[in-house]
Amino acid sequence: MKLMHSALFKQACYVAGQWVTAHDGATDPVINPSTGQIIAQVPRIGREMTLAAIDAAQQAQQQWKQTTAKAALSFCAAGMR
Repeated sequence: MKLMHSALFKQACYVAGQWVTAHDGATDPVINPSTGQIIAQVPRIGREMTLAAIDAAQQAQQQWKQTTAKAALSFCAAGMR
């Protein structure tokens, strides 16, 4: 698989508008199930940070659901450029 926008490939978690890594630097592999090949590493952020990410996502969803379809499409299209 070839990533077209390498700036989107981060070995971090996007939480509340910021890229974060595990406090201790621990990671887990992302494995392609069809080949068994490791294709990336992701931070092992732990329980506390996972709960913070869930809370941030729930808050963001409350804002996002107020977005019109036209505005949402425009936002998504801008991300593809």
